[in-house]
Amino acid sequence: MANALDAIGAAGGATRVLVHDAARPFLPHAVIDRLLGALESAQAAIPVLPVFDSLVDASAGPVDRASLQRVQTRRP
Repeated sequence: MANALDAIGAAGGATRVLVHDAARPFLPHAVIDRLLGALESAQAAIPVLPVFDSLVDASAGPVDRASLQRVQTRRP
């Protein structure tokens, strides 16, 4: 990844670079549009999904999901 970003910079740069791991090949165009929109006011963005599972902090009990979101990372 670092080499690719260095090559983009050496070639004159880009205003935005999107990276996709290809593990989920059917990424909806709407997700790309939202990411590009987020990059208008941020240096980085990642798509997120709501958390539906019940969560428990082992030392503090149930966790309020209202402020949580999950991300999908590449698969090894």
